Amino acid sequence: KGQGKEKLQLKDHDVLAMLVAAMIHDFDHPGLNNNFHIKVQSYLSTLYNDRSVLENHHLAEVFDLMKTPRFNLFHCLKPEHALDARET
Repeated sequence: KGQGKEKLQLKDHDVLAMLVAAMIHDFDHPGLNNNFHIKVQSYLSTLYNDRSVLENHHLAEVFDLMKTPRFNLFHCLKPEHALDARET
């Protein structure tokens, strides 16, 4: 019983990173999909070189917002954990 199942061990900063990812999903979404941006060669598609255009946009907008201390969702993390969360 239970063979082949490993218990997933997550650290608190990993859980926080996942919750933040869920919260910011689609932040500042312009209402158009990646395909549209690429086909019309929008500013965002150029900025992100046609690679995961909206996903990069959502993250960039939130990380820019998080430069303001009152919006920094990672303020409680050690710098190395905050960096790890950003890179995840």
